[in-house]
Amino acid sequence: DLVERLNECKYLFNSQYHLIENVNKINRKENPSRSCKSRFDLSLKLFYYSIENILTIEKKTD
Repeated sequence: DLVERLNECKYLFNSQYHLIENVNKINRKENPSRSCKSRFDLSLKLFYYSIENILTIEKKTD
């Protein structure tokens, strides 16, 4: 089922995202130039949620 797979991916993605974000916080303190990676990670997360919203809306209209 697509929704189940999407929820599983969301959980895994969020787990990895939070882990990466914690590492990025440490790296920003040590090396501020790494904040670019943090912005990329945030953009990726926003992109993921956009796709999820599109799929949710599409499912509701079916």
